[in-house]
Amino acid sequence: MSNALVVAVTSAGIAFLTTILAAPLRMGVERNLHAHRLRAEYDYEQRRELRNLIGRYHGRLLEAAEQLHFRCLNIYAHDPEGWLENRGGFYFRTTCYRLTHLVALAHAFEREAFYIDGRIAEPTDLDFVRFVKAFLWALADTSLFERLPYNPSRSEDHFFFDQLRLLGETFYPRDRESMTIREFDATLNEHHNPFEEMEQFVLGLKRGEDRLRWDRLVVLHLLLIAFRNTVGYETHRSPKGEIATVESEIEHRQIRENLIAWLPKLGLADQPEMQRVAAIVNSSVAGTTTPSAGSARGS
Repeated sequence: MSNALVVAVTSAGIAFLTTILAAPLRMGVERNLHAHRLRAEYDYEQRRELRNLIGRYHGRLLEAAEQLHFRCLNIYAHDPEGWLENRGGFYFRTTCYRLTHLVALAHAFEREAFYIDGRIAEPTDLDFVRFVKAFLWALADTSLFERLPYNPSRSEDHFFFDQLRLLGETFYPRDRESMTIREFDATLNEHHNPFEEMEQFVLGLKRGEDRLRWDRLVVLHLLLIAFRNTVGYETHRSPKGEIATVESEIEHRQIRENLIAWLPKLGLADQPEMQRVAAIVNSSVAGTTTPSAGSARGS
């Protein structure tokens, strides 16, 4: 056999073997590329869905947080006047409205976000999701009262999560817009008032009472401030010293400690604005800040 023929046969054999061996490799590479493309498309679609969802709720939740923020400041300032003791009063009813409005929007957002894979969300989107979840936690989770004398089986100074869902779904049904303040006010006069639990939480709320609901409201307020500072515009940012002023309204040292302990579970321990809040709370726990008159009764 001539050298030329040997070379030709060898080359043909090598080419044949290369083709045979390369086919599975090529198929594996193509399969991996296809899977990567599908994953990239899924991630993109989920990020887009979450961003669209946040876009639909951003303005409304920010406005609800803003309205409740200023009402909380007003409650602290006018606490001695007992404006929340009159169930038929406009101030009492609008306070109930603002709290319920926030609850309803938070519940509605969570209801839709449940179908979106949050594992691939951007950090700023995750902040939004976690703050909304934290609003409901601040009103419902009895761990905030851990190591304090409180019966968690009775919703006196907290709400059961199912109560919040019912409040939210009544205020903001799936098939229409949320209640107007006029509709809400009229509902409070009905014989079967679906917002009675909210009224009971707010009625007579005051500083220094032998209850824990005041501190629960203040914790929610701190979350609202951090939320506004994070997702709001420059006009929403709290002035210097406001966080410390609000934090000083907490009346029980143990609630401060419980709040700090819960931040990691809420996914907010590393969130910059909540770190500012945590630093002030920790300073109060350590006794390095001067308490206000409202916090002097803390234990």
